[in-house]
Amino acid sequence: MFLGADWEHLFSTNRAYFAVRDKRTAYWAKTLSAVTRIPGRVLMGEQLHCEYNIAQRMSWASKRKATHEEDITYSLLGLFDINMPLLYGEGEVRAFQRLQQEIIKASNDVSVFAHTDLSNLVASSPIHFADSGCITSKPTLPPYAMNNVGLEMRNATIYNIGTSASSKFLGLRLNCGEHGGERRGNCMLLLSTYDHLSQSTLLCSSRAMVLEGQLGEYIEHIKCLERKFAPAQKNKILGNKHVLITLKSVASFTHEGRTGHDLPPIWQDKQR
Repeated sequence: MFLGADWEHLFSTNRAYFAVRDKRTAYWAKTLSAVTRIPGRVLMGEQLHCEYNIAQRMSWASKRKATHEEDITYSLLGLFDINMPLLYGEGEVRAFQRLQQEIIKASNDVSVFAHTDLSNLVASSPIHFADSGCITSKPTLPPYAMNNVGLEMRNATIYNIGTSASSKFLGLRLNCGEHGGERRGNCMLLLSTYDHLSQSTLLCSSRAMVLEGQLGEYIEHIKCLERKFAPAQKNKILGNKHVLITLKSVASFTHEGRTGHDLPPIWQDKQR
């Protein structure tokens, strides 16, 4: 049931209520869909929210505001079928990152990483999912999990993107992406290696999320920041690796006082 600011009844998702539809119902469903970006079929109870992936559902909350900043996150618990303690005073960032970590524990949908926050592997706010409404995904293998280091993934296919004076840039292809409109291709989680724990185990930090189709443009940005950056030819596959990705992007490339965090994801800049 949807109510206005004056508690006036707008419309309901009850199927019996929708048996007789009127222009008022259609108007409010269309209006709320435009404001919230939630598909009208979901608002009207004709389609379940769980039929949409994590990134798409996060995009619905990208413009959400609340009196208590933590409520932006706590209002999403039912949307993702998550139970976790409500800790008022922890702040929006901590609350939202806790939610994502709980989602990762309960789901294998990698679209949870399809955001534009360059400072963290998990986003600091739903606003970083604003452009993720068109991301499509499917269950992924190999499985992954969060631990005290960050994200751990075994038998992950790693691509060599290029090398610089300070780091090796790698790409981890995720089983999600955009496949319609001008922005096409699988999502690639760009990583920088700063330690080899063993021959088969890499310790990395996340750099950004880009679509494979715009990877070449992103490399040009890196070359501008890192004069000695040398892109790998044809993004050679390094093989299956055991990867540990830190929660925070601790390694950064610098040039004239700028850091890698100044670099916007290419697919965020593209206009549909």
